[in-house]
Parts: sequence; structure tokens; C-alpha cells
Amino acid sequence: MLTVPATVLVETHLTYYGPFDEEQIETALAHPQVVVALQPGLLPEQADLLARLLAEAFRTGAPLEQALSSFTSVAEVNVREWFDETADDIEESAFRIALAVFDGATYAAVNEAGQELARRLQPPPQPLPKDAPPAPVASPFKKTRRSDRLQRARAHLVARPASTEYADNTTIEVVELEDAGYSTALLKYLWTELDDLRPTLLAWLSDYAINARSRELRLRAAGAAGALGALEFNTIRERLFRPWALSESADSDQRRHQFQAVGNALGILIWNDARAEDVLGLLRAWVIDLGRPVLKWVAARSYAQVGLRYPREAINQWRRILESETSVVLRLTDTLRLSIPHPLHMSVFDAIVSLFLRAVEFPHRLRPIYEQALEGLSAWVDADLRERDSEHLGLPLFLVLTAIGMPADNGSGDPEQWPPAMLHIIGTQPDATYRRLLAGLWRRALKDAVLSAHAAAALHHWVECAGRDDWLEGTLLEMLREMLAAPDCSERERNRLYVYLSRWASAPKSPLEAADRLLHALDL
Repeated sequence: MLTVPATVLVETHLTYYGPFDEEQIETALAHPQVVVALQPGLLPEQADLLARLLAEAFRTGAPLEQALSSFTSVAEVNVREWFDETADDIEESAFRIALAVFDGATYAAVNEAGQELARRLQPPPQPLPKDAPPAPVASPFKKTRRSDRLQRARAHLVARPASTEYADNTTIEVVELEDAGYSTALLKYLWTELDDLRPTLLAWLSDYAINARSRELRLRAAGAAGALGALEFNTIRERLFRPWALSESADSDQRRHQFQAVGNALGILIWNDARAEDVLGLLRAWVIDLGRPVLKWVAARSYAQVGLRYPREAINQWRRILESETSVVLRLTDTLRLSIPHPLHMSVFDAIVSLFLRAVEFPHRLRPIYEQALEGLSAWVDADLRERDSEHLGLPLFLVLTAIGMPADNGSGDPEQWPPAMLHIIGTQPDATYRRLLAGLWRRALKDAVLSAHAAAALHHWVECAGRDDWLEGTLLEMLREMLAAPDCSERERNRLYVYLSRWASAPKSPLEAADRLLHALDL
């Protein structure tokens, strides 16, 4: 079973908290205190806590020693005392559970979630005697102040940048636990020590994972379900994952949210070394479940997140789903977009594109994800050539994926101007294996009788992007040399590339100077 190094886990989680300078991250990971923390290996939740503490230090300039002071196992030791402080108060106990699950959401959202859980936990009221005096009405001004409540709950308000419906760059006030380790520690405590609460806790989490108005709340609730799955996988699979996947709701939005909840939960759980094989086994079983075809849909969508750890597995299973269907109709439009009339087929291709798009959000994991995914794509194309009844979808999919751009660190700029992510990766490491795979796919696409015009258009885009960056142009030159150096590269292929570059270099309206430079550098 693949074991993810602790440093990779921390780097992956760091990308969630914001773009940081690579040198800054390397310096932090080499810090003696961090090295010690990484030595025994980390659970995903511990990696997330460490990444969050490092991110806070990067933003505030605080010394790493200070930032890492709370990265200990103190959370599990202290969480029982922290939670039991409010054991006699259902509302406050429910509020602290909501804090653990929705840490990082707004105070209003956390408070509302706590109130909803309190209603579910509240025992049914006992009927009062007829002659009982009316209960005194509590003054609304006697309630605990928010600041006092948060202080006792060891939480605080923080301003965070956000985008809203009306503004791309604004700030919102969110509530955060002072020790983020309490989130996982409290879920573990509730599940293992207060097991009578399990049905209520699961019903509440399920309701929020599917029906919460905010996507952020749905993500956090599903993530909590994934964390519980690490404690007792079979129980969570039967009580949450399967019911979500086998939704019979007539509401298409609710069904979509249920499918997303499965993917979000499994996307958290897949990083748990002890449960990764359980997740992969579950999805493989769903892919081949002939009696319940809806499970194939859910698996297809879930691989978009599970594939961040197992890209090649995701590609293999997506191909399996498509090849199990008949008459997959796929067309490439003039703008290199897929036209697919069948909903399941479209869902699969959406999920594949989603994996490649999500990968560029993890710059420190980008190359491994793309390398393994490209291995899967190359194997897909090989199988298309080998198998007589294949749907021959590998190359069209590859051409669509070549258009995915690599955004700037801050996400700014015109996406049309972003360099192709597949091309960018070639220049990040000296190893030629990835470059060779990519060159092989380009050769096949350019030679394909049906796809050659689309492949030429995609390559034109790469040359255009490379012309804006000397480093990227050099990277493209190396890939083209790899294509031409293949032992079986024919004179016809060389001539084809010569014609394309010559045409683009001398185009009357918009000649590409980069095409002319490449033409001369390749000595065609």
C-alpha cells in the first residue's frame, strides 16, 4: 500500500490555507521542531493541524517555535475536560460539538448548527400539572455574551479574506478553535466514549452534509463523516456512505449534494493509511455493481477527489466505467470542448477534468498527480489501440486536458494566458519519463486521422503560450525533440511538424515568432 510521506501530507494541506513561497515552506519543514514532529509520521488530521500552524506563522511573522507550541497530543488529553465543562448544559455542549465540526465557519453558522443539534439531543418535554404556575420568562439580555462564550470555549474570532456573491475580494469574520486538534479529538471522544449519541450525531452530520445552504458547511460536515470513517469504517459506510449513494430523492439538487457528500468524505478518508484500501475497495465494488447502476455514478464523481492520492487508479476506473457502457458518443468541438449527450458519460468526463483542475491547486503535489495520471492516460490509449471493441476515448480526452492552464500563485491573470499545466511540469524536474509519455501522446494525436486537426489546434495553443515565456519555450522545445527522437519517428511525422510550424510562423494575421524559433532550433 502506498504510504504518503509526512512532508508531502503537510505540503498538500498547506495549499488549502493559502499560496506560500516554496523557499519559505522548505525552510519551515527543515526547522528542528518540525523535523521532530514529522519523524514518527503523521495522520492526515495531524498534518492538517501542523500545516495550519505553519500557515498562521507565515501570515503573522510569528516565530515557528511559538506557532508550534500547541502541536502536541495535548488535545486528546484535554478535550474530555474541555467538553465535560458543559456536560450539564445541552446547548453549550452542542455548541462545542458544532465548533469542532465547523471550525473556521462564521459564528452565526456555528451557533445555528449547535442549536439544531441541541434540539435533536433535548429529551421530550414532560407534561406539567394543570395547576403548575407558568415558567418565568428569561430576559434576552441575561444570556451569555458572545465574547464570554467563545473565551470559555477556547475559540476566537478571526477576519479572513473571502469572495461573496457581490464581491471577489472581501473579508468575513469566522470563529476558530485555539487548538485545532480539538476538532478530531472531540469527534473521537464522542464516538468512542459516548456511543449512545451516535445515531443523533450521524443524523445531524448527514443533514448538514446534504442540506446546508453553504457549500463550505456541507464540505465540513462530510469531512467530519470521513474522520469518523477512520474510526469505524464499516459503520459509517452502512449508515452514511451507502444511504447517500443510493439516494432515491426526486430532487436533483439533493441527489447531487448526496453524491458530493460521499466524494467529500472519501476524499478525506483516502489520506488515512489505515483506511485507504477500504475506500479503494468500496469504490471498485460500486463500479462493477450491476444491480445498482447509481453506484457507478457516485464512484465516478468520488474519484475526482480520491484521485488526488491515487491518480492512476482513478483513470483506470473511469475507463472501466466508460468501457462498460455501450455506444459512448463523444465529439470534440472546434474549441476543443467535449460534446457528450449521455449524462453518465458526461459525468465521468466532468470528474476527470475536475481531477486535473484540482491538481493545479496543489502546486507541491502537482507533478506526482500529473505523472501518475498521464501514465493512466497513456495506458488508456494503448488499450484503445489493442482492443477491437474499445470506445477510443483516450486521445480525445488527452487533447481536452492539454488546455488546462497553470495559474499564477495568486490566481490572477487571464486564464487564457496561463501556461499549459502539462507543459509546465516538464521543466520542473530533469527526469525524462514524464516528458517521454507526453511526447508519445502528442505523436499519436497528431497522427490520428480523425483527431489530427484538433491536435494541431491544441499544439498551436501550446506554441502561442510558450512564446510568452523563454523558459516555457525551452521546455516545449525539449518535448518536441523527444517526439522527433523516438526510434520509430517517420519522415512523414517530421514533415507534418515542419508544415505546422511553418504555417504558424508565417500566418498573415497573427504569425507566431515562437514557431519560427522552434522551427530553426529543431533543424527541420
